[in-house]
Amino acid sequence: MPTAGVQKTRRSHTKSRGGCQECKRRKLKCGEQKPACSGCVKREIQCEYVNSGTSHPSANVDLPAPTLPPTRVPSSSIGSPTPSSIPVREPPSAVDPRLGVSTPADTERRVGHFDMEDMNLWHHFIKVTAPTLTTPWKEDLVQRALSCDYLVHGMLASGALHLGYLSSDPKEKDKYAFLASQHHDLALGPFQRAMANVNAGNANQLWVFSTLLMTFTYASYRSTEHLFPFSEGASNEVLSNWMFCLRGCVGFVQTALEHLEGGPLGFIISEGMKVETAIADGAVPDPEVDQSLSLLRTAVFQMPLIKSTTTVEEMEAYADAIERLRNMFAAYSRGLTSQMTRATAALWVGRVSDTFIRLLSEKRPPALILTAHYCLLLKYCENVWYMEQRSYYLFEAVKQSLGEQWAPYVEYPHRVL
Repeated sequence: MPTAGVQKTRRSHTKSRGGCQECKRRKLKCGEQKPACSGCVKREIQCEYVNSGTSHPSANVDLPAPTLPPTRVPSSSIGSPTPSSIPVREPPSAVDPRLGVSTPADTERRVGHFDMEDMNLWHHFIKVTAPTLTTPWKEDLVQRALSCDYLVHGMLASGALHLGYLSSDPKEKDKYAFLASQHHDLALGPFQRAMANVNAGNANQLWVFSTLLMTFTYASYRSTEHLFPFSEGASNEVLSNWMFCLRGCVGFVQTALEHLEGGPLGFIISEGMKVETAIADGAVPDPEVDQSLSLLRTAVFQMPLIKSTTTVEEMEAYADAIERLRNMFAAYSRGLTSQMTRATAALWVGRVSDTFIRLLSEKRPPALILTAHYCLLLKYCENVWYMEQRSYYLFEAVKQSLGEQWAPYVEYPHRVL
């Protein structure tokens, strides 16, 4: 028992002021590990210490800053689709030229910072948008998102796009388009840093964000110049941004397959095997589609105009792309779910060869004609809001690059679309 008159003393401690800026902003205790604290590593965000004057990425490898892919892609640089193929856009300036929306001074955002407007986007995404997407959104995926800032930003971007689509008020449409652009841009940096170190712990979050990225790309780039930006007099070596994105996302799934199969989204991989099974079982496309593709195949291998300007490698690329598209139509004929139909549309773009992509960027007629037939596959996907009229606009864009002499080869797509 303490003696009367003797006061207990409190153990003093020194309050550290050496924490990183991000932890200070969040009012969290910082572990002060260098070069990146444990909190920033967990949240996969940039860690910056005020006294050092330097910042460090939170990943455990040396990573370059995310770079913009070129709008024009030289043939020498078109590689196999990989995670690094997934494109980023330039952050919106004071006025986003694509959206035509002025940037309010008080809407500057930082990764991981959310406000009441964002809560509205979150609620709409969970209740309304999520059920329309390719990836089924289960309870555990929402929980995963809460510990992954870039995934939350991706969800908010998708919710904003959907709200803009549903609104009939031009000002509301502009507002939601701008919010979608903001969240999309904030997500890309942390996402690409995480892509540099794919593992079992982050593969599922990365995959879910990839599906959101595809949705964003589908919904954002609808006009003919965005779908197929090949104008007269432009360089022949151009790859449309949406194709670039799809190839990167499909490449990611192939790269991370071992981590995804045993995760919460593994059942989607199993569902996807139905496409391969249908092809292996000898499924055939709709007769009119098959006949139209056969006409193209005959032209590629027999028409002197094509044969005289096409190498053996290019012939093989055409044959491979035609067969792959035929297989996608064959799988569809077996009654795929709408979810898997959208997956086949992405798979064809992701799996055609680099040579075929180059031929398409050079506006070679056989590649354009085959892409016109691909529009038929896109038409099967138009039961969701972000795919509406995409097949029509892409077909119109392709048709503009084809001369009248090739009209018989796109007669069937033209009639259907």
